[in-house]
Formats: sequence, C-alpha cells, structure tokens
Amino acid sequence: MLNVICGEDSASSRNYLLKVTDEYKNKGYIVHDIASPYLEDLAKNSGGTIGLFGQKPVYVIANLSRKYSKKKAPKIAKLIEELALDQSILIVDWEEGKSAYILSTLKKIANSFQEFQPQKSIFQLLDDCYPINKKGFIQSLNKVIESQEESFVFAMLCRHVRNLILAKNEALANNLSPWQRKKLLFTARLWPQDKLIGFYEGLSRIDIAIKTSATPYNLKQSLDILACYYL
Repeated sequence: MLNVICGEDSASSRNYLLKVTDEYKNKGYIVHDIASPYLEDLAKNSGGTIGLFGQKPVYVIANLSRKYSKKKAPKIAKLIEELALDQSILIVDWEEGKSAYILSTLKKIANSFQEFQPQKSIFQLLDDCYPINKKGFIQSLNKVIESQEESFVFAMLCRHVRNLILAKNEALANNLSPWQRKKLLFTARLWPQDKLIGFYEGLSRIDIAIKTSATPYNLKQSLDILACYYL
C-alpha cells in the first residue's frame, strides 16, 4: 500500500508527514525510515512482518518518484507497483517540493495522494518579481510573510528566479506544465540578463549572510533592500 505526501509547500507537507508518522506510532505501529535501494529487500522479507511486541511496521521513504520510471528502470517501476498493491506492506512516500502534475504517473498507482499547494499570495509575490515593480513586490512580500514561513517564501523566490534564468537561456526543465513555461518565458523577457543574474546573486548572498549571522537584518528586511536595488 502506497501513500504519497507531496506539494510545492514543502513545509506543510513535511509537517503533515510528521503528523501522520506520530499517529501511526500512537496506534502501535513501528515506523522505519528506509532508502529506495532497499525496496527489493522490503518486498521479499517485510510483508506482514510483526515486531517483537506485535507492532506492525510502517515504512517511510523520500522521493520515491526518482526511481519510478517505466522507460529508464522498468524492473524497479514494476517492483514499486507491486508494493503499492500489497495490502500487507504500508509505505509512506514524501515527495519534497513536487506538484501533482510532476507526479502524475506515481499518483495513478498510489492508494492515497495528499498534495499541499502554496497559498495564492505566494504566487502573486512571484508574479510581482520583475523590474520597475518595486512597490508591488514589497506589498506582496508584506502580505505573504504574514501567513507563510519566511524560509519557505525565500526558497520559492530563489527557485522562481532560477527558473527565470533558465527561461532566459531557453533551458527550462521538460516536466514543467505548459502554463508555467509560458508564464516564465513572458516574465523572463521583462528582465535584462545582467540584472536578473545580479538579483539571483543577491539572493545567494542573503542566504549565506542569514545562515552565518553576518547581517544585522532579518530575511524580510534583506529582501526589501534587494528589491529596492534591483526592482
């Protein structure tokens, strides 16, 4: 049995994973963290296994989708499908930062599929991230920080700007949805190449400064300053 927890809101999906594992523990299950190379051993030896005191096992794995490819790894894909059908084996897969669109093939074989999407305000912030829109960006940033963790907002912003650089150089990933690709290509055209690279480098400097306590400003203040310089 395969239960998938995913979504671009990694913080919420991670918290839900912890909640689910705690619930299993409270019900008397033994929770095991496993890596994908051990899937074959799991299929051979762990079906219906009971612990020393009669506890049933739950196996938690991360990013199983990286191994699930019928074209590149048909044997592993078949094994994962067999595990998903096996009611005696309970697997919880956490897909960090991945949307249902990217995981469409894995979703088809999952017994349950829980996706955590970012709030609309975070997408408005990303849409407002372009030159000559300093006021709009800062207003959106003020709004989104009220309801989202700063670290998550920063991670989403970094990924967005990185995708804009890829769009600028016609190197976007193939697994993006058509509407995402179209929007990124449009926004990338609003950025001069050197300014876009400079903004991304500024995000990298903020990341290092915050992690090393080398700045008197918090993350929100640092982003405000960066926006005033580049937007």
